[in-house]
Amino acid sequence: MRRRAVIALAALSGIALAAPASVLVIRERGRVESLRPAESAYAEHRYADAHRSAIVHLRRWPDDRQALLVAARSLGRMGAADRAGPLFEKAGGPYTIEDLHARADGLVAAGRRAEAASAYRGLLDREPDDVLALRRLAALEIAADRVREASRLADRLAAIPKGAVIGHTLRGVIAYNGGTFEEAASAFSRVLELDPDLEQMPLDPPQMFWGYLAHSLLNLGRAADARAHLLRALERHPGDAGFMDQLARTYEKEGRMDEAARCWRRAAEWDPNMPSPWLNLGRMTLIAGDPAEAVPLLERAAELAPEAPEPCYSLSLALRRLGRVEEADRLRLEADRLKDPDPPQAP
Repeated sequence: MRRRAVIALAALSGIALAAPASVLVIRERGRVESLRPAESAYAEHRYADAHRSAIVHLRRWPDDRQALLVAARSLGRMGAADRAGPLFEKAGGPYTIEDLHARADGLVAAGRRAEAASAYRGLLDREPDDVLALRRLAALEIAADRVREASRLADRLAAIPKGAVIGHTLRGVIAYNGGTFEEAASAFSRVLELDPDLEQMPLDPPQMFWGYLAHSLLNLGRAADARAHLLRALERHPGDAGFMDQLARTYEKEGRMDEAARCWRRAAEWDPNMPSPWLNLGRMTLIAGDPAEAVPLLERAAELAPEAPEPCYSLSLALRRLGRVEEADRLRLEADRLKDPDPPQAP
């Protein structure tokens, strides 16, 4: 009898001990299910919905670390770095790579570039080959005019298979901005070898790539090569007046003025508000000995580019040839003022 009582007591004790454990399991399942909408929304890049769902969840589980991180990441992706920071701190480390990216992105969007750069450097200490972190840190270094550091990052990207196209693009942009056109053309040509359809090339809009490449080649005296790339660009971006304007320059460099004029007329049709075609057509007409016909073209260029000295100067020449000396002198003075807006003052 006593033995049966002991067995019964042990059985009852087992049930009594198991009940709290079952409650904990049920509660944990409830917590997981409650957080699932926030995590799903974040995975689908619906950051406002993710943040909202995470906050609702935190009202019931205020110390849920995963929910704090989802809320913090979402705010970071939305550029609300000031609100994300306290949530990251409350959640505490260790942080995942996704956490670090979201925090750094938020700092960039908030304009806190120095802090963002520091965050990306910390991320790269953990993941040296993180292509996204390398790319974004390089962009920050370029914006801060730290060319040497940006070049090092471009080299690191170029050495990583998944980052090679980005790395060579950055090399090209840095070289182009520095006026080293041979290096720029080489880097951009390498991009085309690796990524012929420019699917990975990071410049946005992609027309920038073709413009940089063509301009580099023109500066190297390689007009025919520049023209080949511009024709390819026009196949992909028909009606782009900027490309047509550059195409005209390739013909001009080779002395093929009829073809250049044809391209500038087409560019002016495609974009009547672009000053360059009007200016160049006016100059060509003036050189051909027809100042009366050149004047309206140059007036249009001056109207579209009121801060540029070239239209005023060319227009002054045309007016002088027509005997309109007073107007010509006024425009020549205006061209000089625009060319040197802050002349030295007399002592």
